[in-house]
Amino acid sequence: MDTSSLYISPTGSDTNPGTKAKPLATVGRALALKGKQIILRGGFYPLPEPLTLGATHSGTKLAAAQGETPVLSGGVRVSGWKEVSPGRWQVRWESPVEQLYLGTERRYRPTLPKTGYYTVTGDTPPGERGFQALVYKPGDVNPGWENLTDIEVECYQIWTMARMRVKTIDTAHNTLHFTGQTIGKEPYQAIGKGKRYRLVNVKEALSDPGAWYWDRTAKTLTYLAKPGENPNQLGVFVPRLASLLTIDGATDITLSGLTFAHSAWLCPPEGNSFYQAEVNIPDAIRVINSQRIVFDGCTVRNTGNWAMSFGPGAKNCTIRRSTLMDLGAGGVRIGEQGVQKNPALLTEGITVSDCLLAHGGRLHPAAVGVWIGHAPGNTILHNEIVDFYYTGISPGWSWGYGESGAHHNELAWNHIHQIGQGVLSDMGGIYTLGVSPGTTIHHNKIHHIHSFDYGGWGIYFDEGSTGIVAENNLVYRTKSAPFHQHYGKENVVRNNIFAFGTEAQLMRTRAEEHLSFTAERNIIVWREGPLLGSNWTGIPGKHYILRNNLYWNTAGDQPTLGDKDTTSKISDPGFVNAEKDDFRLKPGSPALALGFVPFDFSATGPRGRKPYTGTVPAAFPPVV
Repeated sequence: MDTSSLYISPTGSDTNPGTKAKPLATVGRALALKGKQIILRGGFYPLPEPLTLGATHSGTKLAAAQGETPVLSGGVRVSGWKEVSPGRWQVRWESPVEQLYLGTERRYRPTLPKTGYYTVTGDTPPGERGFQALVYKPGDVNPGWENLTDIEVECYQIWTMARMRVKTIDTAHNTLHFTGQTIGKEPYQAIGKGKRYRLVNVKEALSDPGAWYWDRTAKTLTYLAKPGENPNQLGVFVPRLASLLTIDGATDITLSGLTFAHSAWLCPPEGNSFYQAEVNIPDAIRVINSQRIVFDGCTVRNTGNWAMSFGPGAKNCTIRRSTLMDLGAGGVRIGEQGVQKNPALLTEGITVSDCLLAHGGRLHPAAVGVWIGHAPGNTILHNEIVDFYYTGISPGWSWGYGESGAHHNELAWNHIHQIGQGVLSDMGGIYTLGVSPGTTIHHNKIHHIHSFDYGGWGIYFDEGSTGIVAENNLVYRTKSAPFHQHYGKENVVRNNIFAFGTEAQLMRTRAEEHLSFTAERNIIVWREGPLLGSNWTGIPGKHYILRNNLYWNTAGDQPTLGDKDTTSKISDPGFVNAEKDDFRLKPGSPALALGFVPFDFSATGPRGRKPYTGTVPAAFPPVV
C-alpha cells in the first residue's frame, strides 16, 4: 500500500487503502499506517481516544482537504431527544455531564442567583489546608434541594475563583461546607464576609431557555430549548475526552486547517482551587519533547480546559493564523511553573502569531489568553485576545527578585481588549512577573481592562518585574491605570500613549532603594482621576525617573508636578479625536519636540484578518 498520501473521510472505511476514491475512516488508522501526508475530508470525527504522535510520525503533515472543515471531537453527539413538554427535551444519559454544546454554542447549567451574585455574610476559619466553608444569607441556600452534593459553588476571591463542591449545609449557623479546601490559607484565598459566590447545577433553578441539567439519580439529561430549537436537528454534543492530542518526541510535524473541539473537564470530588491563572488545569492539545511542530490555520473550540500547551522539551514550535475560541480555561500555555535545569527539557522558542483568542475562561475565569512560565525566547505577535476575565498575556512565574527562566520574550503588535469585565481583580492586559531581562512589550493596543475591585491595569509590572522595555504601546480606557508597577527594577516605559484611566494614569506601589523604572517620551491624557496614583515616595531621578513626557487633562484641571518631573510638558497633544479613541496625531503636535516618535497602531492584531466583532453570552455576570 502506498502510504505517502492517505485520505480520510467520515464516510470512509479503515479497510480501504486510503486513496482519494477509497478513503480511510479514522486518523488513528492513518497514523498507524505511518502516512507522511494525511488529508482529512470535511466532517465530524469522534475520537475514541486521544491522538498521540511520536518520533515515528516525524515529518508528517496532517491537513484539511482544500475548502473543507474536518472536526476532531472529543465528544459524542446526543441523539434520541424527546419533547416531554413544550420546549422541554429529555434523553436517557448514564454518565456525568458538566459541559454541553448545541451546535458550536456552549450552553450552561442552571445557576443561582439568576442575575448577579450572592454575598458571603460572615467569616469561617480555615481547615488544615485552606478554607472549607462559607456563611450565607438565610434564603439564599436551600438544604432541601435535590442532588445537593452535585451543586458546585463558584467562590470569587480576588484574582482567582475556587470551584468547590457542596458537602453539607448547616442551617443552624447558615454555613455551607465544601467537600474539599482551597489550596491555601493566605488571605487572598479566603471566602469571607463580603466575597461573592454563585451556585451552579441547581436542579430547581432549571427554568431558562438554553439551560440544561443532568440528573444523576434519574440518569436523565434535560434541555430547555430556546424558541425554534430542536436538539435532534441542531446537534447536541457532550465532551468525553479531556485530552484530544499529544505530540511527544516528534519533529517537523505540521497540522493545517484542522478543528479540534469538545475537550472535557470534570470538577474533582474535592473541587478546584489554585494560586493564580488556573495553570493547574490541563489542556486539549499538548506538545512536549518535540521540535518544529506547526499548527497553521487550525481551530480549537468548545473546550473545558486550556486549548493547548507547549511543555518540557518543546522547542521552536509555532501556532499561526489559528483560532482558539470558547475556552473553558485559557488559550496557550508555554513552559513550566518551576525553573527547568535540564537544557534538553527547557521550553523555548515558541511563536504564537496572527491568532484570534476569544471568549476564554468560560469555566475557569482566572485563566489567561497566553501564559509564559519559566520559558525564554518566545514570540507573541500580531494576535487578537478578547473577552477573558483575568489577563490577556502573562509572562513570568516568579515572585520577587529570585531565579527566573522567563527572559527575552517578545510581546508585540497584539490587540488585547475586553479583559476582566468586572469579574476578578488585580489584572492586566499584559501582566508580568519576576526578573525578565531582554523582554520587550511593543506596538500593542490594549483597552477596556476592567476589574471588579482594584487592579484593572493595561500594562502591569508585578512582583519584581525587572529589565523589561515597554514602548510604542497604545493603552486606554482602563479602570485603574494604563500603566502600573507594583515593584521591580530598571524597567523602561517609553514612547507610549496612555489614555483615560479611571483611577489614575501612572501608578507605582512600592518604593525601593533602587531605580524602579524610567518613564520617558510618553503621551498621557485623561479626564478623571489624578495623573499619578498610589505611592510616589522616594527621590525623583534616583528611585524613579519621569522625563520628557507630555501630559494633558481634557477636563481642564492640569496637574502640578513639582520636583517629580521637571522636563515634561503640559499641553494638548493634538489627537484627531481622543474622546472617540482616535489617537492619531495631527501635524505639529508638541509631543514631537519632546522626542515622541509616532507609531502605527492600526497594524495591531492578526495580519490579513479584520478585527473580531463576534459575541457570545457572558459566562459570569459582568460588573462594569
